[in-house]
Amino acid sequence: AGPDAPSPAVASAAATRLAKIPVSDLVKSWPAAQREVFVQELKSLKGVMGGLAEVAEADDDALQPGDAPTSEMEQQALVQTLDANRAVLLSDNYPLLVRSLIEGGGIQTEAERRALAKVNEYALAMVEQLQELARVAEQQQLEKIARLCRTAQEDMTKLPDEVRKMRSLLDAEFIAFLRYAIEKEAADVASKGLDPEREPTEWLQVLNVIRKGVLAEKAVDVQNDVDVLQISMLPNSPSARKHLLGRLIEDRVLPEDLPRLRQTAMNMAGNFEMQATEAQLISAAKAIKADAETDPDDLSTRVLQLGLDVIELLPDERINAILESSQNKLLGEGGHGAGGLAKAGAAGAGTPYVPAKPVTSTEALIAQIEEAQEDDYGGFGGPEDADDDE
Repeated sequence: AGPDAPSPAVASAAATRLAKIPVSDLVKSWPAAQREVFVQELKSLKGVMGGLAEVAEADDDALQPGDAPTSEMEQQALVQTLDANRAVLLSDNYPLLVRSLIEGGGIQTEAERRALAKVNEYALAMVEQLQELARVAEQQQLEKIARLCRTAQEDMTKLPDEVRKMRSLLDAEFIAFLRYAIEKEAADVASKGLDPEREPTEWLQVLNVIRKGVLAEKAVDVQNDVDVLQISMLPNSPSARKHLLGRLIEDRVLPEDLPRLRQTAMNMAGNFEMQATEAQLISAAKAIKADAETDPDDLSTRVLQLGLDVIELLPDERINAILESSQNKLLGEGGHGAGGLAKAGAAGAGTPYVPAKPVTSTEALIAQIEEAQEDDYGGFGGPEDADDDE
């Protein structure tokens, strides 16, 4: 949209001309990476069509438009093909993929036509489901914004406190929605020939203020994570570092903060391995651990081991179990807060537990390290560390 946007008639004519160009010619003009994605998606779609066509050939009553599966064979085929390839069916390339199949002679028999009709039916149903989910999600995010707006209207100075109270609700999805809403509103302003930065609407100003406040609070959260992780890397002994990390997680991290802490640690470790995947990080960390000549004081060594320790201490299954347990205790206490992992639920009913603040003082730091040292985990750098091979 914008002052220079083509009229609907011009846009329709352009789309008609585009539809007359063979898909193979269109794809040739794409960047190499985009062409590769298209080729892989087309391969997947052909596999889907092949699997369903076999079902249609074996059973004349199978894959009828609008009908539920008539046999276990049909049901299994739908699950194994359609459900397993949702990403392809929801791809922006899907219309071109279908055109490519037709132009390439991939739809010839009655069974293949029924298979294509069923795939299109399934793809359309998924799009409609996603639209409904998006509508509900948007409404939920707008309700959060409305709550923050009410606070700002009453007293702007209370907005930071309200953001902190809502911190568990202001997740990555909320931040992504804010970014989307800001971009959409800015585009609407620009379409009227105005400068969004110099002449923003009231709604755009509200969104920008909320976004700045939320990001500022998130920055504090991430810094708290970094503080915990940095402290855990102080001991020289790998086993002592891992033990201290476990103690800090138990004593200093709220259940709802565990996913973010894990992601922060993975980001730190990934930066030393060129944004490596989790599997690559594990491999790199284990290789360093097995190298007898590795310098234990090297920062990259400690950070990579940190990534491995976090993966081992906080697998997805454990995080999910902790979050579920914490929520159950929260509901059981009538909505009052829960504390760290070791103290969750320790407070009496009706008494909110106030979690310990992140370790920042020198005295607190020394206390944490001394506790780890007293637990006989090999000390902090002595060659007698017998647990390094664990």
